[in-house]
Amino acid sequence: MKAIHYDAEGDILSISFAESGERSHTGVELSDNIILYLDPVTEQPLTLILSSYQAMLLAHAQTPMSLDGLDRTPVALRTTILNLLQRTPLNNFL
Repeated sequence: MKAIHYDAEGDILSISFAESGERSHTGVELSDNIILYLDPVTEQPLTLILSSYQAMLLAHAQTPMSLDGLDRTPVALRTTILNLLQRTPLNNFL
């Protein structure tokens, strides 16, 4: 993991796993509050953004998290993301 940054004013948690630099990247909205950026070539996660982080923590303490944004994702990319979510480092956060 590269860095974790929390913006208290915006209530946004940003977790960087690798530098995107000049690499191409794809952003996928996993839910209203969660965006994952990944390298489409290496299929590695680059950054995970959690907005309204504190509210999301409170809500999901009682209700399981829904990744309903995956429903709008193309099947091949959805499969890649589901595989990523089951492995380190993403499974440590989601």
